[in-house]
Amino acid sequence: MTSNGDVGPRARGTHHDDAAFAALAMAQRQLGDGDKARESLAAARAIIARMPDDAMKGIDWSEWLCCEILCREAEQVLAE
Repeated sequence: MTSNGDVGPRARGTHHDDAAFAALAMAQRQLGDGDKARESLAAARAIIARMPDDAMKGIDWSEWLCCEILCREAEQVLAE
């Protein structure tokens, strides 16, 4: 839960939030909401962009790789 009471991934979150945004993007696409899906994928990509710096602070590179793969899968789903 976020500080304002919302449930869901946080835009300035961790790799767990990135994975959640990528999965959310695929679900939103399947439900026919392409705009929200693109927003969710953009949020996931923003988190991934910070990950190499975060990785130096203890995030495992394998976790970064899993997030990268999940985002690429979401990009493919959105492109369909």
